[in-house]
Amino acid sequence: MEDMKWFVKKFGIIFVILLVMIVSTGTFL
Repeated sequence: MEDMKWFVKKFGIIFVILLVMIVSTGTFL
């Protein structure tokens, strides 16, 4: 269960970074 929490947390951080990159790219375009 702890591994799952850690995985979700790590995935969430990656997802947020991707979201920010997509938003900033959309803003520049």
